[in-house]
Amino acid sequence: MHRGNSSGPWRLSGAFHRATEFVCQPQKIILVALLLATVGFGFYTVRRIWNHGKYTVAFQFNLTQLPSLRGHRWIHPEVFAAAFDSDPYLSQSHSIFESDVTRHISEALTAIPWVERVPYVRKSMPNRIELDLVPREPLVRVRGYGTNFDSYLADRAGVRLDKSFYDFSTGELILFEVIGVTGPPPPIGQRWADDAVRGAAAVANALKGWSQYEKTARIYGNEIYVIDVSNYRRRRNPQETNEITLITRHGNRVRWGRAPSEGLALESPVAEKLAWLYRIYRLDNARKRSRYDIRYSGRFAAARG
Repeated sequence: MHRGNSSGPWRLSGAFHRATEFVCQPQKIILVALLLATVGFGFYTVRRIWNHGKYTVAFQFNLTQLPSLRGHRWIHPEVFAAAFDSDPYLSQSHSIFESDVTRHISEALTAIPWVERVPYVRKSMPNRIELDLVPREPLVRVRGYGTNFDSYLADRAGVRLDKSFYDFSTGELILFEVIGVTGPPPPIGQRWADDAVRGAAAVANALKGWSQYEKTARIYGNEIYVIDVSNYRRRRNPQETNEITLITRHGNRVRWGRAPSEGLALESPVAEKLAWLYRIYRLDNARKRSRYDIRYSGRFAAARG
């Protein structure tokens, strides 16, 4: 006999019948009860162990003792100590069982003015923290604007850095002098309002990472004395297409063009410009106060005076 739609009283009747059959089988009820009891006891045990571990010395760590934070020789050691002592979270010991401990560490480290980023923070039993910290590296020394003859450090993002953070006696830092920046410097830890600082830092970063001519890169990096951004984005002379000029210690001027961060349009790729710089480096000692143009592919212009 066809019952039509299976919903309604027929469905309720079937569910009641199955429930009745289950209740009439005590062994199934006992099995379910044992299973629930096992899960509950396991959860209770793990919770007790977790809470106990939070206060056990064997599972605690102190960030100030991490050797990985001492791996940057051009940052003064006392800078590390000052940063951790002044932070209420980083200066204390913590347990490996604390919730969100890696997130809290990453946020506290990123808030330090000389820290650029923290790629990862990982926990390792029983009481170890593994992390990678990338400090802000000064690339340029920005000369003061107007009658201000002071100079200020900046990284590749155009963020002003504190001079006292860095140890220049190691010889590992190559700084390029930047002129032509408009406006006053920002507070430490903030980015320059003038984007020309970031453009100059992009050129400085390309020069510093000049691996194609590794033997002469560092030598010529020191030979380039000034990065002139006076005409950045053609603000001084709209008719002049060159925006950045490199000046060597011998007075030679190299028309670089646009900043790598701005896009090169019809200009040569950065690698080709660096290859031309290698040629200029070999001529630099022989030619004084010359002008070079390395902006366009396949064209190298040089003139005296």
